Amino acid sequence: MRQSTQAQTAIPGRASTEGYGYQWWVKTYYLGSTPVTCFYAAGWGGQRIAVFPELDMVAVFTGGNYVGPTPVDEIINEYILPATRQ
Repeated sequence: MRQSTQAQTAIPGRASTEGYGYQWWVKTYYLGSTPVTCFYAAGWGGQRIAVFPELDMVAVFTGGNYVGPTPVDEIINEYILPATRQ
């Protein structure tokens, strides 16, 4: 499981904080200046299962936005991660 959730390859055109493991996307978010590791499975339209091991948290999105960008990262950055500070 550890190997599958570690970046095995960089993704061209994406930030250095993103990569791809074995069937999992890998990304580092930031809560202030603190890095927060995440691995996630993503589907079409904004579906996502995001696992944050350091926070003992899983966030599930069942979006259906099939015509444009999805706000999943914005929701994680603006609402979910800040709520863990309380």
